[in-house]
Amino acid sequence: MERVILRHKIANYLANKIKNIKSGYLGRVRFLLIYFIYHFLPLFGFDYSRLIEWRFILKNLPKNKKLRILDVGCTSSLFIYELARYGKVFGVDARPYFENLPKTIKFLQCDVSKTPFPDNYFDCITAISVIEHIGLGAYTDPAYDNGDFKAMEELRRIVRVGGMLFITTVIGNKYIITPNGNERIYDEERFGKLIEKKFSIAKEEYYIFRRRWVSVDKEKAFLESPVFLPSLKGFGLACLQLIKNTNNE
Repeated sequence: MERVILRHKIANYLANKIKNIKSGYLGRVRFLLIYFIYHFLPLFGFDYSRLIEWRFILKNLPKNKKLRILDVGCTSSLFIYELARYGKVFGVDARPYFENLPKTIKFLQCDVSKTPFPDNYFDCITAISVIEHIGLGAYTDPAYDNGDFKAMEELRRIVRVGGMLFITTVIGNKYIITPNGNERIYDEERFGKLIEKKFSIAKEEYYIFRRRWVSVDKEKAFLESPVFLPSLKGFGLACLQLIKNTNNE
């Protein structure tokens, strides 16, 4: 177990060093380098969920150079640089974004449940391991009840009808807020309510952690019992591509 924890620390150290190079010109290069590293870390006993999440989105993102895309919770991530290949990109986060962003990427520091964007503005929104944190106040964002539901209502408002929302989050056999108070683990009931009547599911993938992330069916992923150790992840991972329903649904 000590070896696994050490590898976890080394991997995070390397990734953070790459992220902390403040250069918009090298943004995509740095993202691709991290993505490349994450492909090889499982060979050394470390498997980071971000590889699964990024791969799911990039596999299902329309290959259209004219999309208007929003990346939610983009601070501490370089994924926004990869999204810029597909169109005009915006990022929002309650925390400041310290990158030297190129003119093709616009960042707004705001609460995701109260954005300044007009209705039906985006073709595509990505929310990678974000929704479970909103409203808990763990990342300098405001604390309020049901922040995840309020955020989903806002994301539905600003994505166009027929547009898509990519969402990834952690799931398990019961709904809880983690002991450190910074994230939710969704059970099937709450997770279903988060989506119902707002979006339809176009694509979905589920995973559990068994020394590495393993693809499973939905039922098995929701049977996981929450455990909070770097070397043993007792929760599942859900990756969904959602489509906004028509306004009268």
